[in-house]
Amino acid sequence: MEKTDKFNMRVSPAFLGLIDEWRRRQPDIPSRAEAIRRLVVAGLDREVIDKVAALGLALALTHMDKMKESEVKTFRNAAFELLQSGLIDGVVGRLDGISVSDISDFVDKGAS
Repeated sequence: MEKTDKFNMRVSPAFLGLIDEWRRRQPDIPSRAEAIRRLVVAGLDREVIDKVAALGLALALTHMDKMKESEVKTFRNAAFELLQSGLIDGVVGRLDGISVSDISDFVDKGAS
């Protein structure tokens, strides 16, 4: 059996309330500790997903001339969805030389 370390933390009643609400929406109603473990892992996974999305945006925007028309359309649709969701700011913040307005301009070119 893998050795585990004990970890204690103090949280407000409001924080515990949020955790308990999330737990109740899960099919197996995990313990508070398990709920926090799952939420931390999900947050870390999201960070990886954001980095991959940022890399994809950078590659697509810098290699548009080498993409097929169908690939450009697919990328344009994905960029549009990111803009609509508001998630684009977090992704673009990780890119050098590419702004939200660059992506908006790209999406708008597809609409015309």
